[in-house]
Amino acid sequence: MVCVESFRVLPTSDPADIELYEAIDIVEEVVPARNDINVYNFSFGPSGPILDDEVSRFTYVLDELAWNYRKLFVVAVGNDGNLPAPFNRIQSPSDIVNGLGVGAYTYDQNNNIIRAPYSCVGAGREGCKVKPDLVAFGGDDNRPIHLISAINHQEKLLSMGTSFSAPVIASKAAEILGRCDKFSPLVARALLIHSAVHPSSIDLELGYGVINQTVDEILNCSPNKVTIIYASSLSPASYVKLPIPFPKNINYNGRVKISWSIAVLSNVNPLHVEDYTNSAIEDTFYPHDQKYRFTKKNNPNKIKDIVIDADEIRLLLADGYSKSLLPVSKSVDTLKTEQTRRKELKWDTVVKKWDSLNASSLKNPFLVLHGLGRNGSNDRIDYAVVLTISVPGYKGKLYEDILTEYPVLEPIRIRSINEIMITIS
Repeated sequence: MVCVESFRVLPTSDPADIELYEAIDIVEEVVPARNDINVYNFSFGPSGPILDDEVSRFTYVLDELAWNYRKLFVVAVGNDGNLPAPFNRIQSPSDIVNGLGVGAYTYDQNNNIIRAPYSCVGAGREGCKVKPDLVAFGGDDNRPIHLISAINHQEKLLSMGTSFSAPVIASKAAEILGRCDKFSPLVARALLIHSAVHPSSIDLELGYGVINQTVDEILNCSPNKVTIIYASSLSPASYVKLPIPFPKNINYNGRVKISWSIAVLSNVNPLHVEDYTNSAIEDTFYPHDQKYRFTKKNNPNKIKDIVIDADEIRLLLADGYSKSLLPVSKSVDTLKTEQTRRKELKWDTVVKKWDSLNASSLKNPFLVLHGLGRNGSNDRIDYAVVLTISVPGYKGKLYEDILTEYPVLEPIRIRSINEIMITIS
């Protein structure tokens, strides 16, 4: 069952408490004491844009609580988006790396989704550069949010803001957890990121995009679009292989879209703003487990199938070629420096990628996750991976084919929703 409970943190007793320390103190008391609550919505925060050289106490506290107690915090990004840069940047604590910062969208004259003018923009800080993470409708001049006055209960008020969009996302996260006992807040976060659709490409206005699907649509597979969830942990410097269950003998020659989203929990270090996240995960996609790269100094590289090209491979090895340790990947296989990882958002706690390939180029595909740690961190890294395989032109039933060939996969049991009509006299 999903229900709502509110905790009063405002107004603070001291009007000069602009950083809301008193409110933060209450949050630090409530969260550890309430094991029954997994999702918290914050539609308030200190005024003003985040600063790259400083982490606010509010942000650090939420990130630490998310890490220590495995909770999901959903935070409005703020309503100063129509100010000139840099004052239109997101506000704390929406720059959290272990939760979700939510902006607001509206529609242009052609009914296209755009950022609501008041919604603050990214970038976020090191560890979660893509901000806002998600956007939801928060009202606009033509479609305001209707409210009832707290002073005069007969008076209707019209408003708008990210304070109204954040609870939309929080409610979806809570419903996801309420519909399946096996899901954690981290899985819910990964599912929401994975389900987001951007009208163009990931940016710093709409983030990863809009979630227009119902929770049923997020959780359920269709005959030719299947979603698999992996959730576990790994140590820094260790690796884990995640199979992508694409049927081996599928009668299909068209395109296959594979998309995956990864969310991790990271311990944080507020004293090192450039190294704020202590952990991350690096992912590599291997589409074909029999195709390897063969190299020889001053000679062109060759990619060969170890089964089909076995005779040719024996000649290459005899000629001094070396075989790669792993199959050919679709990612750049180079040693990355710390600065390269920063540029590629390698220390971010969210990864979202996709690829489209011919079915013939897939053979036992898989992902490899590599745990990354810094600042001396040896903490295990909790991760959730949401992976979707889509074959829109397939005449069969991909979902049934996968379950038949990969019986180790367990279909998730989802609670249905029952609506009860009552009469209030």
